[in-house]
Amino acid sequence: MVGSVDVINLAERRDRAAADLQWEPQRERGLLARWWRYAAIFLLVVGVAFRFTNLEQKVVWVDETHTLLRSSGYRRTEAINQLYTGEVVSVKDLLVYQRPRPKRGWSKTWRALRGNAEHTPLYFLLVRAWMEWWGSSIATVRSLSAVISLLVFPAVFWLCQELFASATVAWTAVGLMAISPLQVLYAQEARPYSLLIVITLVSSTVLLRALRTNTRRNWVIYSVMLAVGLYTQLLFGLVAIAHTLYVMLLERVGVKRQFTPIARTHLLATGMGLAAFIPWLVVLIPNLEQVRRATVSLRRSVPLTGMVQEWCLNLNRVFLYPEHLVIGMGLVALVGLALYQLCRTTPTRTWLLLFTLIGVFTLALVIPDVVTGGQRSLRIRYLIPAYVAMQIAVAYWLTRQALWLTTWKRYFWRLGLVGLLMGGIAACAVSAEAEVWWNKELSRSSYFPPVAQVINAAEQPLVITDDALVDSIAFSHELKPEVKFQFVKPKYLEKFQVDEDFQPIFLLNASDQLRDTLQARNYQLQLLYRDDNAREGLAERLWLLTR
Repeated sequence: MVGSVDVINLAERRDRAAADLQWEPQRERGLLARWWRYAAIFLLVVGVAFRFTNLEQKVVWVDETHTLLRSSGYRRTEAINQLYTGEVVSVKDLLVYQRPRPKRGWSKTWRALRGNAEHTPLYFLLVRAWMEWWGSSIATVRSLSAVISLLVFPAVFWLCQELFASATVAWTAVGLMAISPLQVLYAQEARPYSLLIVITLVSSTVLLRALRTNTRRNWVIYSVMLAVGLYTQLLFGLVAIAHTLYVMLLERVGVKRQFTPIARTHLLATGMGLAAFIPWLVVLIPNLEQVRRATVSLRRSVPLTGMVQEWCLNLNRVFLYPEHLVIGMGLVALVGLALYQLCRTTPTRTWLLLFTLIGVFTLALVIPDVVTGGQRSLRIRYLIPAYVAMQIAVAYWLTRQALWLTTWKRYFWRLGLVGLLMGGIAACAVSAEAEVWWNKELSRSSYFPPVAQVINAAEQPLVITDDALVDSIAFSHELKPEVKFQFVKPKYLEKFQVDEDFQPIFLLNASDQLRDTLQARNYQLQLLYRDDNAREGLAERLWLLTR
């Protein structure tokens, strides 16, 4: 009992000491604070411009193809049965599966989403509505994510006000978010990650307000945000777990060995949010085997040294571009220092929220990868809420060091802050002009532009492939409408006949079985393009087929 009292008193003394170490109110005013606010607004304008630059120029990669396919009301198996017949089809025929049609109403979209229950439906339904209102070009569809990403700025400002009661820290966070390469890239993708970021920020802010005010209204809003988050992406469940852990630790439930009124209220609000998600669980649970097959690539083992290197590079991608291990390790040190000083200089209610978000996501994805093998933690998009928490911690620490210090050290930190911001702007500028970037899964999409250039230069090309449907549809976005395809199912390979009315004839991502069969029929194959980014055994992308 004495030990428990000592723990409580120690925590209370620590919070008081942290409060004493916090900023002085007058530092929120004055010329420097106003200057920094104007600088943050400039960064905000630059970041908004980057989010809407060259939306149509980026390649459409596999995940975006899935978004368009399902939102338009098509299932993958349905498209395969209609296309893999050996008949000649055009690029225009392929892109039918990327646009909604009057005959493919909302019920078809809902059926397609139910068939892929690992992706919760909210974002895809928003895409369907967006396409019906504004059109289905890839730039238009991506603009939905870009528009949603604009909500990140008021959301992170609000959260920082709740965490730090400091407009200066809030403006720093807005500036960092605005020109973060990670934030910009996923704001330009037809995927739900921008929406996930917004819901994570807003739900965390509402939780803090509910804990501070303990009003029924705020707890109900929190329940609604939990439900919205779960319907946005299943990974939001980890945010809900982090919030619950935060409240339990903050209320010292383990020390007191009983649930406090606040803890009970939080559990009730969380239960209401989870209850609203039950209808989708009814869809998800019977399809767990299909989910397991769809996520099989996440279970491919990676050596521990390779994982550590990729973790450093991923952190680099949050703030900068140059994928240099030394820079990545430097950023790891910066984030570690920021988290340490955050814990040392802020109240428990502030640092604990960011720590639980980072800790829950990191441990939930890293431990399975290390223990059983896999690469869940290497997919940077799965850890976005944790990276957002890291960005907020860095924003606080850089504000404190660069803007509030009164010693000569502030000039060193100001130089570092400027360097970090300029690096982010440079990274966004480079990626804005690129057709393919690291977020497009280079092993599956880096060959799109060069191979498409070869095919588009031909007069009457025919492309033969037995590759996966979504890869072919994604690639077809790069081709002229008059390019023709012949799709081959392996089990019908012996009956397949090449349509020789077209010239030249290309083989795209052809399997060994398809190439061997054609060579057995006295066709000659000439390799035209080898992909250095492809996984082992898949590098030979394009062949010329002749007699």
